[in-house]
Amino acid sequence: MAENFHKGHRQRVKEKYLKDLSMKHFMDYEVLEFMLFYAYPMKDTKPIAKMLLNKYGTLHNLLNTDPKQMVKDGIVTENVAIYLSMFKTINKKACESLYDEDMVLNTFLKASNLMKSLMIGQSYESLYLVCLDINKKVNAIEKINDGNYREVRTSVDYILKRALLSNAVFVIIGHNHPSGVCEPSANDYKFTKEIEDALKVINIRLLDHIIVSGDKSFSFAKNRCFEISS
Repeated sequence: MAENFHKGHRQRVKEKYLKDLSMKHFMDYEVLEFMLFYAYPMKDTKPIAKMLLNKYGTLHNLLNTDPKQMVKDGIVTENVAIYLSMFKTINKKACESLYDEDMVLNTFLKASNLMKSLMIGQSYESLYLVCLDINKKVNAIEKINDGNYREVRTSVDYILKRALLSNAVFVIIGHNHPSGVCEPSANDYKFTKEIEDALKVINIRLLDHIIVSGDKSFSFAKNRCFEISS
């Protein structure tokens, strides 16, 4: 009976995913439970998912934890730790596939089109960081975090760290508004100013913050005369 219920539960979760590919209606532990189906083919993964989230706090923190550290923490085996760490790496490689090594983002249109391609079809907010060299050539694209329908949160310090590790001279940030309204909120203005000021301290310039909603976009550069809009 327990085995049949276990199989039935997995099938129900799979069917829920096929109806909701954005996973908008999944709780974080359900997302992780589903991911772990393929690491533990014959085991109830819900308790493991909840233990991992209790330990690391968020999916973002977990997927950004070094697999060697996960093993040391003692909740999962090395194979499972490697499996979980792959999601961040695969996403990074997928982002990199959107641009070639010679892509230069020196116009608003180019930057806007890139952000639209990164967030196409999403029903939840995500924040991306694009790092550029002195010639405004792309050297890294990274998804910073996912949020929900109304917001996405992250720390300024984390963005600074990623920009420094990518040897950025300029950066562009972007997020989406699934609501269909591109205009920035008061929090969007505040966050942009915080990022701009923090980057100046480490001699990195914020070129733009682009908000995407469907085929529309809003550029802080266009509205505040940042260099990229010229």
